[in-house]
Amino acid sequence: VRPRGRLPSIDEDRPTGVGPASRRGSVLGLATSFSRRSSLAGPGTGPGGRRPSPGPLPPLGSRVGFSGLPLAPARRMAPSHRREPVPGEHWEVAHAQRALEAALAARLQNTCYSGAEAGRLTKELCDQVRVRLRELCPPRYKLVCSV
Repeated sequence: VRPRGRLPSIDEDRPTGVGPASRRGSVLGLATSFSRRSSLAGPGTGPGGRRPSPGPLPPLGSRVGFSGLPLAPARRMAPSHRREPVPGEHWEVAHAQRALEAALAARLQNTCYSGAEAGRLTKELCDQVRVRLRELCPPRYKLVCSV
C-alpha cells in the first residue's frame, strides 16, 4: 500500500482487476478485451460480430407495422373530387350578370350617397348579392362578393 497523495511511478506494478485505473492503464486494459473486428461491427451485434437475423421477410407488396405484424391492406378509394363540373352545373356568366344587375337596381333605386350610411349599405348589398347568386350558382363554386 502506498501513501496517499503520491503518484505511482511508471516502473511500479499496477494493481490488476476491476477498479479505478489511470487513463493509460484503462486504454491498455481495454485493448486486450476486444478485437478490432468486433469493435467495427457496431452496436447491436451478436456473438462473433454478426448481427442477429431480422427474421423472415414479409411477402412483396405487403406492409408491416412497427411491431412486425402485417398491416391491413390499403384500401383503394375513388377520388372524392371532380375535375370537371357535372353536366348542367356550369357557371353561367350571363345569368349571374342579370341577377347581379337586378339585385343592385332593386336595392339602389332612389338611393342617394351618404358617407354615414355607406358602410351599412355596402354590407347589405354584399349579403343580398351573395344570396341571389347562391340561388343560381352550382354547389361546388365559392362566392366572394366585393362592393
